[in-house]
This record gives sequence, structure tokens and C-alpha cells, in this order.
Amino acid sequence: ILYYSYSDKLVHDKMAQDDFDKKSATLFGPHLEEARLQRENVRNNLNKMVEYCETQFTCRRQLQLHYFGENFGPDKCGKTCDNCWSGRSGNGEKRDVSDLARAFVEIVQVVGGDKPISALTKIFRGSAEKVTCCSSLLPPPDLSVSLRQRSALST
Repeated sequence: ILYYSYSDKLVHDKMAQDDFDKKSATLFGPHLEEARLQRENVRNNLNKMVEYCETQFTCRRQLQLHYFGENFGPDKCGKTCDNCWSGRSGNGEKRDVSDLARAFVEIVQVVGGDKPISALTKIFRGSAEKVTCCSSLLPPPDLSVSLRQRSALST
């Protein structure tokens, strides 16, 4: 069983940054560079942990054994990890969502980045309802991305 929340990453990242800040106040030259490298190593390891916890399409045994330097393919897993067991491993779909990403960024620019993600998502998906947000009614902006493309993201 894996207990994980993205906030765990944020907490550990902050702790590592605070530790680096304390050390760097008294270090200089090569010692400071060594502390920076340690900090970068901690960041990389945290990102690997997040990748491991959040992956839905990669064999977890493959990730674990790769971490220890072993070459292990998902075909050897025998459906012993949750992703292989569910049939998701290796079945990720690749699609170009550049237009959708640009449309979402445009919404954030038009509406404002201080709005809740739920309101931005409703606008992005072209919801007919007016979104009440921060004491103002926000009509869905007329953007070039079709509703069909937007709704494809929710599938």
C-alpha cells in the first residue's frame, strides 16, 4: 500500500530548501557548489518519487528496479503491479493537445489567474452556466477551440 499526497512532495521540498538556505549562509566556494549539487539531487529524487506515485501507464516494478540499476521490462512483471494488473501499463495514448493548452492559457489571461480551477475548467469546457467567481459573473469567452475538442479532455 502506498500512501501519497502531492503535498508530501511540497513539504519535503520546502524542508530541503530551508536546509540549503541555512547551509549556504555559511558556505562559500566549492563547499557552496557541493551544497547546490546536493539540493539538486534532492529535487531530482523528489521528482522521481512523484513520477513513481502518479504514473498510471508505466509498470511500477520496472520503475523500482530501474532505480536500482536493473533492466526490467513490463512483460516480466506478470501483472503483479497495479498498473499492469489493470491493463493500463503501456497503454497510454499520445495526442497533441497544444491547441487546448493555448486555449486554457488564454482563458487564464482573459479571466484572471486568481480564479478557482473549477471555474476555469467550466469556462474551458464551454459550460452554458455563468460561473460565479470572486463576486462577478463570468460568461464563457469565445475561443477558437471547439467544444468537441475541449470535451475530449474529460474522456
